[in-house]
Amino acid sequence: MADGLNDARALRVAEIINDYRTLLVHISQQDIPVPAEDIHEPGYEVIRESLTAAQALMSSNYTPVPPTGRNDAETEKAELRRVILDGCARRFQAHKIYLRAAAGRRWSINRANVLRGQRPNQTHTAGLKLVNDTFRQEEMPLFHKTKKFPHPPLIGTCFYYDAVDGYDIPTNDC
Repeated sequence: MADGLNDARALRVAEIINDYRTLLVHISQQDIPVPAEDIHEPGYEVIRESLTAAQALMSSNYTPVPPTGRNDAETEKAELRRVILDGCARRFQAHKIYLRAAAGRRWSINRANVLRGQRPNQTHTAGLKLVNDTFRQEEMPLFHKTKKFPHPPLIGTCFYYDAVDGYDIPTNDC
């Protein structure tokens, strides 16, 4: 039996897709030119990995389930729920990719501030070590993978913004 919320679900789909699109735009803005001799530096590698992951995420397809013999409202409800779930998962992945790319971008800015247009040498050792250590502390703990719960800080952030937008958290749709 339809619950009369399909219009609200359709609006939610539009909001999630807009969030996802916005994140992809922000990820693409993290791309920076990399000097050939610095291509294997950790921050640049993270940026490249993030851009590749975003491209793979955009390339993945949503596969709708063929309609069953249920009535139109029930079929629409089920499909909207699947689209919301898929959209939430994609938004989560895009947000994670964006945070990682942004950490790499901050690393590159901090590194450039230490080098001031010069090639790395002995005078830059302490500053570059600080930049690299800060990057590892910022980037690595945030993006570790555990089997129990994939990303508590990011899940909390997504739920927080959903709650600010007026959605009850947790929901069955996301």
